[in-house]
Amino acid sequence: VLFAFHRFGSKLSEPVDNMSRGGLFAYIDVETGICGKAKQLHHYDQVFSCHPDTGARIEGLQVPNWAELMDYLKKSHTAFPFYEFFAWDVLISKDGKPYIIEINRGSDLSIQSLHPMRNDKLGKYMKEHKLLDRR
Repeated sequence: VLFAFHRFGSKLSEPVDNMSRGGLFAYIDVETGICGKAKQLHHYDQVFSCHPDTGARIEGLQVPNWAELMDYLKKSHTAFPFYEFFAWDVLISKDGKPYIIEINRGSDLSIQSLHPMRNDKLGKYMKEHKLLDRR
């Protein structure tokens, strides 16, 4: 797993959580399943420890059943051995069960404007597979 983030809707993005409409996202530590501070795509200079509309805590939030979710997605990925890279959209239900909403063949690279990944795992992967220039 190269990276993960949790999307949150906002009053700006209602009724969806799209980042392009004002939703927030927080990077998730892929080892622990713990969220960092949240950001918005069009206000990348601001960070949020708590949700700006509800006040609910974001930073430090533990994604339920994280280890099980990672195992589930890794096993699901083996059903498509001809694809090396997927971006998963997953819903975690109130009872902690994961539901795959969609599987994307690529990643939303607009998040690069908020967290440059050129030298992280994703950037290295993309360089190795000649998906980035040489800068």
